[in-house]
Amino acid sequence: MGTLDSYYDSHMDLIRPLPVFNLYNYSWPLYTHQIMAPPAKTVRGPSGQPGVALDSIVSPGVLITGGRVESSVLSPKVVVEHAPGCPSP
Repeated sequence: MGTLDSYYDSHMDLIRPLPVFNLYNYSWPLYTHQIMAPPAKTVRGPSGQPGVALDSIVSPGVLITGGRVESSVLSPKVVVEHAPGCPSP
């Protein structure tokens, strides 16, 4: 991954149903640092709109409050909220 385009492309590959590099292949263990964070969580926003994540990888500590995430890779401790004036999920 030497360019921003290759970085983006590799992340978009990870969210495909059958990625080239499958993170869920237990024959290929991942050796990485795990942060101490609560599990990811999706909850309704102040107006009752649901928090939604579709076709995405959501890391520990992520909070989606009434917002919508699609085709994304969210890093640890990211917060997504519903923006007033945007369509509901």
